[in-house]
Amino acid sequence: MKPLVGLRTPALTDLAQRLGAEPFRGRQIARWVYRRAAGTFDQMTDLPKPLRKQLAAEYTPRSSQVAHRAEAADGAVKLALRLPDKALVECVHMPSLLCEAPTRTSGRGEARGGKAATICVSTQVGCPVGCGFCATGAAGLARNLTAGEIVEQVLTAVAETAGGPVADLREQSLNVVYMGMGEPFLNYQATLESLALLREEVGIGARAVTVSTVGVPDRIRQFARDQPQVNLAVSVQAPTDELRRQLVGRAAQDWTVSEVLEAVRDYLTATNRRVSFEYVLLRGVNDADKEAQALAEVLHGLLCHVNLIPYNSTDAAFKPPAPGRAEAFRRALESAGVATTIRHSRGQDIAAACGQLRARQAGQADRRA
Repeated sequence: MKPLVGLRTPALTDLAQRLGAEPFRGRQIARWVYRRAAGTFDQMTDLPKPLRKQLAAEYTPRSSQVAHRAEAADGAVKLALRLPDKALVECVHMPSLLCEAPTRTSGRGEARGGKAATICVSTQVGCPVGCGFCATGAAGLARNLTAGEIVEQVLTAVAETAGGPVADLREQSLNVVYMGMGEPFLNYQATLESLALLREEVGIGARAVTVSTVGVPDRIRQFARDQPQVNLAVSVQAPTDELRRQLVGRAAQDWTVSEVLEAVRDYLTATNRRVSFEYVLLRGVNDADKEAQALAEVLHGLLCHVNLIPYNSTDAAFKPPAPGRAEAFRRALESAGVATTIRHSRGQDIAAACGQLRARQAGQADRRA
């Protein structure tokens, strides 16, 4: 079956006409698929039944199926989605904003206040970077996701938490972060295409979207040209090359801290938009006062914000920071003039660390085979 997510409204209009329907039926299909997050043709109740039957014979609204759903006590919902080739990918719906981000804007560009839900999506099946503390990196890269496969994570997460189609996704306060499995800038074209689908078809404004990268200098510069309104986050993890090489795998081998920060400076010059730096705190590894001071020094003068992330334990040989250490690290950065927040982890009771749920589901499948 061919998925409809990934097709733009003109293509869906052409499809409707090929099936003998009026052009406006294609616009209705697009609205059901993207704005209402319908997962079946039977849910598209204003389409004629014969047209729904024709569509169902060859197409499916979304390509993936929910292989596993886990809901945490704090309301976070994590989904493992199975793709047609049996690959597993993860996305997470968090009911309130967990990290610093801009005010939600509607598809019409209007500011929307209040707390926003956040959906975290993946861009690859696995990841080629190989960060030592990341469950996804331990599995390596299987393949890139298509733009449609990225966007349907948002649609599936919305539908799963709502219990079915919604009235209009544009009316929801929603942020999307490309912070799940994979490195978005190593699947760059699909990432760009998915951002266009979110903006033009789903109706999520660019400033409600954040793309997180481990730091690919040339792509950071290109992103400033291609998507100047989308938020950029950089996973720095260490202030020195020696320490970063221990933690970040391939990226630290290919690009030094200074090269990444030089690209960020170019990005800031081009966009004048604040960059977020993500820093996972690992006990006894990168969470001491000396690392905080070194990080403040390398970030000095940058228009930036640091999100400190206490480590969410996986099977790797790392531990979360000791009680009080995250707050001490934050105070050290703040005293040096670096705006900093602590992102408190959610969903620890449902394997919310990136890659954990996929690994568990894959392991269960292997045992059943």
